[in-house]
Amino acid sequence: AASLQNPPFACKDDDLKKETARMVVGVLAKIKEPGEIMKAINALDPAAQDALMKYIYRGWDLAQPSKVNAALLTWHAQMVSALGKGIVCRAVMNARAV
Repeated sequence: AASLQNPPFACKDDDLKKETARMVVGVLAKIKEPGEIMKAINALDPAAQDALMKYIYRGWDLAQPSKVNAALLTWHAQMVSALGKGIVCRAVMNARAV
């Protein structure tokens, strides 16, 4: 939760950013049921939801195994379903990277 509440946007250490992203993606990959995903999404404030979507995209950038990529697709779909397409726009248009 701390990585979503206070993402390392200003951090200059790329290795730390990658490790943080791997940690977040690892947690996401363990939550697979759509109902549980929705509960997790709805429990976050809007800034944390935006950070979560950035971590989903960052996860794909990290060349994860196919099972992890499939989990990220499920999370992505649930995020768009719950929050609309604006969540995608904010994640890809905001230059601050996680």
